[in-house]
Amino acid sequence: MAEIAEFIIRPARPDDAEQLISHVHHMAVEASQWLPMQPGEFQVSVEEEREILAKAAASPNSLFRVAEVDWSIVGMLNYSGGKRQATRHGATFSISVRSAWQCRGIGTALLTAAIRHAKESGCVRRLDLQVYADNERAIRLYTRLGFAAEGVLRKAVLRNGEFIDELMMALIW
Repeated sequence: MAEIAEFIIRPARPDDAEQLISHVHHMAVEASQWLPMQPGEFQVSVEEEREILAKAAASPNSLFRVAEVDWSIVGMLNYSGGKRQATRHGATFSISVRSAWQCRGIGTALLTAAIRHAKESGCVRRLDLQVYADNERAIRLYTRLGFAAEGVLRKAVLRNGEFIDELMMALIW
């Protein structure tokens, strides 16, 4: 039986920028059925990505975490909170895990770390997301961790010539 490599969840660092860009490019190919991005649409430079990481690290209502196996990024989660006083308590997140590393607890670990960070932040009181309504595996994960459906964005995304709905979900404390 093949040994399963251990993963770690850690804060993203500016020197992760190149690997993170590569991760997003891979995800655009691997998971195009679940992401509103086609290959080639992600156009962020290494310097821009470094700035994004630095801003997330400096903000009390933002976060950027990576999942790493043998010094390679295989997953990521980031959230960003509102900039105005009235919306600072809410943060929207996105998560992705490379297909070869799915179903190994990485998504759960990333999201659990994000929820813990948000609750300890002192300012975030709401995490929200949008997920394709037919992404049953992701919806099960979010529901298991306490997220509840809040609404549906009908025909929100055009995928392979067909409009699909997005489900809005949130965790509030």
